[in-house]
Amino acid sequence: MKKPKFTFKKQKAQTGLMGVGHPYPDTDIKLNKMSVGYIGAPSWSTKDHKWGVHLMFESEDGQWMWKAVKQRFDSEPDARVWLQERVEALIKQGLHSEEPDED
Repeated sequence: MKKPKFTFKKQKAQTGLMGVGHPYPDTDIKLNKMSVGYIGAPSWSTKDHKWGVHLMFESEDGQWMWKAVKQRFDSEPDARVWLQERVEALIKQGLHSEEPDED
């Protein structure tokens, strides 16, 4: 059986005045072509100026919820490596996936 692997897709960069406060685009995290979360880029409101990972997990009531990973990253590639190293453990914890929105 093939080992599961995350894929990544950069979102569109913000433009205009929004681009001033949000200079880097977020990155969608996918598993089997389904969205499971995103890598959040640092912005004007990020105190530590680091990248964060936000994932969707199944909740006990049958719904899903966002969970932010405590670890923060100096770059988006660092976050990607961290995720790839933990893909199987995250799936076991109840990672939720759903069809991505068509933008």
